[in-house]
Amino acid sequence: MLRNSLDQLELYCVDIDLTEQKKIDSELQVSETRYRSLVEHLGDAIFITDADDKLSFLNPAWEQISGYPIHESLGSPLQRFMPELGQATLRQRLEELRSGKLGSLRLECQLLTHSGQARRVELQLNLSLPEHSLHGSLHDVHERHQAQHLQQARNAVLDELLGRHPLRSILSGITRRLESLQPQMRVSIMLLDAHQRLHVGAAPSLPETYCQAIEGITAALEVGSCGHAAASGELVIAEDLSRHPYWRDYHSVAQAAGLQACWSLPFKDDSGQVLGTFGIYYPQPSRPSAADIALVTEFTRLAGLAVQFNTNWAEVSQSDQRCASHD
Repeated sequence: MLRNSLDQLELYCVDIDLTEQKKIDSELQVSETRYRSLVEHLGDAIFITDADDKLSFLNPAWEQISGYPIHESLGSPLQRFMPELGQATLRQRLEELRSGKLGSLRLECQLLTHSGQARRVELQLNLSLPEHSLHGSLHDVHERHQAQHLQQARNAVLDELLGRHPLRSILSGITRRLESLQPQMRVSIMLLDAHQRLHVGAAPSLPETYCQAIEGITAALEVGSCGHAAASGELVIAEDLSRHPYWRDYHSVAQAAGLQACWSLPFKDDSGQVLGTFGIYYPQPSRPSAADIALVTEFTRLAGLAVQFNTNWAEVSQSDQRCASHD
């Protein structure tokens, strides 16, 4: 109500057509719903960080890839899950992204999962202005990366065998390639002799004192993970060495070496006879996933190939020497 020039009250009505605005709002709501549904059902993890690189948004795929619940992850720095981002070179590239020198950043790195395992992911980062926050995605390339690495390991072992490299050198290379795929693993290869004793073939990441303690152990039931695996020919898992009965005589030396879990997988020759074992150690109580066992199984085949090739070559050499001595 307003007063006119004669100081009389007059009622004015304004008719505003909101049809178009309602249509725009409805379309916007539908678009937002579709976008939210798309983000929630993507196989890639989508995330947003604040200016301090702390996670402020995660889609459900984050839990599938990392194993961490979303509510436990929000507010944590991205570097907590991808420690490589703290390396000097990557820190510099992140600064270049924030300063605008880089339009985006894409790289492969390792994601530490809730189970303590490392998964290979492709990280895509973009800068959000003006907040200087980051948004990006994680694409799981773990299986592809492992397949490529395993093929490289096969090729390397074959080249080394044909080049007559020493067996221990080949076995050491096998353990290091496995550890590069799963950095939380500390790997040993034990070789079984004719007297049913196990000898350290390769254990580059284990302390020398520990290697000395397990050198020559008997392949028998309930004698550590490797001893039992060699005697039974089956997988053995000791999730917590302090509580496992097979480790009662070796728990103290393992504890001194910082080892708290160990599982062992035997490898065999073509006739099914045990040649040795892989020992997989962890610095905390842990048990392998099905994927871990499948991966190590592939590497046991490489070790079995190397040991059999070495044995056959030694037998051929001895035969040649005997023939030469008779000529």
